[in-house]
Amino acid sequence: MAKELIVSDDFLTGLDELTPDLKERALEKIQLLAENPAHPSLNAHKVKKVEGKWECYINMAYRIIYEPLANVIRLWKIGDHSIIDKVHTLSFAAHTPFRHFLEQEEVTAEKEEFVIPEEWSKPQEEADYPFQYFNYSHLRILGVAPHLVKIVRKAPNIESLEQIHGLTEQAKLWLLELATETKLEDVLFDPGRLFFRTTLDQLEGYCKGKLKRLMLNLEEEQRVFVDMKIDEALLLRGCAGSGKTTVAIYRAINFAMSGEKTIFLTFNKTLAKAAKTLIQELIGELPPYLEVSNIDAWIMRFIRARRHQVTLINSQEQRDVFLSVLKSVQLYQRSYVHDFPWTFFRDEIARVIKGNGITKEDDYLAIPRYGRKTALKRKARSATWAIYEAYQQKLNENKWIDWQDLSLIAYKELFKSSLDEPYKYVIVDESQDLTSIQVRIAQRLMKGKLTANTSIFMVGDYSQTLYSRGFSWKQAGLQVQGRSFSLKRNFRNTRQIAETSAALNTYNQHVKLSGEYVDPLFTNRQGPWPILLQCDITERETKAIAEKILDLAGDNQFRLSDFAVLCPTVQQCNSVKIKFDQLGIPCILREDEQFDILEDRIKVLTIHSAKGLEFPVVFIIGLHNGILPNPIKFIDDEEAEIALERERTLLYVAMTRSAEALYLVSSKENPSSFINEIIKLLKIETYTGGKQNE
Repeated sequence: MAKELIVSDDFLTGLDELTPDLKERALEKIQLLAENPAHPSLNAHKVKKVEGKWECYINMAYRIIYEPLANVIRLWKIGDHSIIDKVHTLSFAAHTPFRHFLEQEEVTAEKEEFVIPEEWSKPQEEADYPFQYFNYSHLRILGVAPHLVKIVRKAPNIESLEQIHGLTEQAKLWLLELATETKLEDVLFDPGRLFFRTTLDQLEGYCKGKLKRLMLNLEEEQRVFVDMKIDEALLLRGCAGSGKTTVAIYRAINFAMSGEKTIFLTFNKTLAKAAKTLIQELIGELPPYLEVSNIDAWIMRFIRARRHQVTLINSQEQRDVFLSVLKSVQLYQRSYVHDFPWTFFRDEIARVIKGNGITKEDDYLAIPRYGRKTALKRKARSATWAIYEAYQQKLNENKWIDWQDLSLIAYKELFKSSLDEPYKYVIVDESQDLTSIQVRIAQRLMKGKLTANTSIFMVGDYSQTLYSRGFSWKQAGLQVQGRSFSLKRNFRNTRQIAETSAALNTYNQHVKLSGEYVDPLFTNRQGPWPILLQCDITERETKAIAEKILDLAGDNQFRLSDFAVLCPTVQQCNSVKIKFDQLGIPCILREDEQFDILEDRIKVLTIHSAKGLEFPVVFIIGLHNGILPNPIKFIDDEEAEIALERERTLLYVAMTRSAEALYLVSSKENPSSFINEIIKLLKIETYTGGKQNE
């Protein structure tokens, strides 16, 4: 027998604040609560901090707080999961008035926002509409306008799409392809894997609980790592486009959905935001047991929570300090490092000295240089150590710290005492760019150390390392022997883009010495060869890109959100943004707080910020000697070689962001030497101020 429901005013207010779809789902859960409070879909359990109160799930993001009595259920609160986090601050006064809950039919009578055409309705209780299982996000990605979403979902057949006023031809085409079970190419895209290939049957199956995955269609060789149970550490290596991030995201979702506290970390803050967006598109909201963050942001929050007052040195201040320090080193020391740019010392101190937690010169002189044929010469290291000490003294004088100091502080804090509420599972994407100390921090986010009841999942690709790593996993305290696996197949790029990128990467020899290089295998997905868009003068590059984008978008081949312009520097990004604004081309910078990877504007971002992301069409600008690659003058030949390879890796990362079409943009004045390494594989177009020629 169903229990009587009574509600507080707070509950009714919270119910009215929900979206129509969410309100409908809440009412279904309330009805189920009255009929069967023990139903497993409610996931009902006691609220820890309030006597006599229980919570149940509306979905992963929203909760109901109630009180079960003998013959009645009191509905106290309803809202997002934050009401559980702050439950001790909520009011549960004994004198709170309650009233009988209205019948569901009465509450929901006016919840429809749009009127569905009468001729589209069906008499049966559960109509079999071809698009009824698509949620709001799926249809919006397909180009359906917000006010047409419900109409499309209730369309009785595919022919009725033609009757929907305002539905674009491109959206109709994509919907028809789905409904007729045509495998999709170039239809849906998202931050993790821009394209998925599925059928309407599979979509329906997902919505009915037959499939666990939708937007990111995992291949069999990827799927095995989503659910793989392994204690302590697991390392998944993979080439660009192999779906490493996809696997990591699904693994994080699976653990969090099972009620295990999980954190998804990445080096890149843009990728962290994109991962959040992707998860929300997949399941609506972040699961309450899942946290997504870039590692520097997490460390900063942790330090502040431990009540440390710190002042970070900014990039300009850091540059000024290094230039001052380099002038002050003794002449005999300067002779060993005079040809090194200041950025070399910044990276050496950050990645090797502080990144490994080195505090003594002897330890620095003795540390092996991971992934290099020879060590940096002893005298050059001694000079570098002198620069490090002078740099650190300047920081101390100004009461500054840098990001690496922040990591060291966090590590020491975690070593003294572990987290009050440790994570059970830690998942780290782009792990190849972390320092040794950051890897150790990631391990201590659990119960102080790895145990049989915890797991850290490291995902990375050494061939995409943009920073000097300077350590092995073993040196970072991570035992991955026997727990290391590889994904070799590139699913992201067309064969033409993949082959061109791989050809460029063959010039990098040091990555193969790491023992972690994954030789890629290519899919048979075909597309155009990458295009070298050569302008007669440098100043016309942005104009050439704009005209090419307008051509592609005008032919309805792509939407504006499909395009990304990648630049080596922030200054170039700003320049492109200014010129696009002048031309009336909608675009957004990565630095913009409102940056949304799915927004229908062209994305302009640095190559570093684009790591882990994917776009249908990519333009790479700044391919000139002096920009990419930067001028490199080292007294040490091997260091010069490594620095050049790092620049080449930067271009490799940029090229592999493109799923469908790739444009390398350069002028004829001073093209990058890297272009000559792959020129035979490129299709060449010229731009002369308003005219393109093949």
